[in-house]
Amino acid sequence: MSTKKTGIDQQLIRDLAGILNDTNLTEIDLSENSLKSINELTNLQNLVSLDLSNNNISRIDALSGLFLLRYLDLSGEDNDIRDFTALSANALNAGIGDGAVVTLSPEW
Repeated sequence: MSTKKTGIDQQLIRDLAGILNDTNLTEIDLSENSLKSINELTNLQNLVSLDLSNNNISRIDALSGLFLLRYLDLSGEDNDIRDFTALSANALNAGIGDGAVVTLSPEW
């Protein structure tokens, strides 16, 4: 699979509707925006690297089917994620597991 990246960091984006139409993306940097919902990520099954740091995210259910993820950054004091069960499906399907990097905020 060839790497297909996009960086939409530091744009103060509040929602992803209509932005991520390329389902072949493998790496996305969405850090330092104002995202509250990441539901639009569910169709991006080829994602290997995803940076969601420093947003306003509280739910990560949309990540549960992204089995190719190897790097995931959810850090940042504005992200307030309390339920990580969505990531368990990834771990069980050899996504996030040995060798994967998941970055969380120290206060969690």
